[in-house]
Amino acid sequence: MKMQDIIVLPVDDGIINKTVNNAIKKYDYTINNLSYSRTPVEQLDNIYMGDLAKNALVAYFRNQRIVVEDYDEIRTDNFQDHDPGWDFKLGKHKLRCEVKSSIPPNNVDTN
Repeated sequence: MKMQDIIVLPVDDGIINKTVNNAIKKYDYTINNLSYSRTPVEQLDNIYMGDLAKNALVAYFRNQRIVVEDYDEIRTDNFQDHDPGWDFKLGKHKLRCEVKSSIPPNNVDTN
């Protein structure tokens, strides 16, 4: 990979507001993973980082006129249930995509 291969995703106020609102809704229904003991602040930060990355990607694809179905926009559970294992569906074939963007807490090595 070269520097020119990197795509910088713009993040505007709409993406930030959507992310903050959804992260707050998800927080009370998120179970702390037993593998990584996170403090409440780390847990909220983890939710926020994941949603910010996902929302920036969704906006990027939509700006490219690619059809995207964002699970958080169609869910009917008020964020209480676990996600189905995908964050959004992409394109006419509805490719299921899950964004992994959080970091392990307390400098845990994942290798």
